[in-house]
Amino acid sequence: MSELITTDLVDLDLKATERGEATAHLAGLLAAAGRVTDLEGFLADVRAREAQMPTGIEGGIGIPHARSRFVAAPTLGFGRSTAGVDFGAHWKTLDFKAQVLKGAAPGNAADDAYGLQLHRGGYAELDWMATPMFGFLGRGELRDAFVWLGDSTADTGANRAYLTKSWRGVGGVRMVFNERVIFKAEYLHNGEYGGIPQIKNDMFTTSLLLIN
Repeated sequence: MSELITTDLVDLDLKATERGEATAHLAGLLAAAGRVTDLEGFLADVRAREAQMPTGIEGGIGIPHARSRFVAAPTLGFGRSTAGVDFGAHWKTLDFKAQVLKGAAPGNAADDAYGLQLHRGGYAELDWMATPMFGFLGRGELRDAFVWLGDSTADTGANRAYLTKSWRGVGGVRMVFNERVIFKAEYLHNGEYGGIPQIKNDMFTTSLLLIN
């Protein structure tokens, strides 16, 4: 199996400033390395996925991706832009971000790597900057997964296993002193569903982001 990412799939000085341009550039790196068999077909699949839901997440990160028949091997490409590339959904001072996840990993007991069956998971977040310095955020999260260590199909079962069906509601504020210094305070209300016993584990967190 080929490596997931190699140096020729990395651009630490990405010049593109627009989402489509940045995606096309990184996809071109994949095609040049033989990881993508049809560049235009792959880009069409990526655009279709982006049209369903923006892939920008907190921290200035965009994760354009797609399940495509034009991918020759599981692959990651990486680009870093000093100017920034917009992968979110914006309306005036409102930002909307969301991600839906589903997948599985077999795990490896010999390496203490847990197996995962993620039936569904994801989040949706809405940010509103009331002023250039002060803003509010609201986020909802959902997770339905089975995690284990060992062979869950063996007669003796897995060494460890747990089922999680959880949701989280988050409300918070942020203060943006400048583009490199951001303060956040959030209250996290956690809950379980699907017959899972409720656990009182709400949290209040604060963080100071110093961006280099």
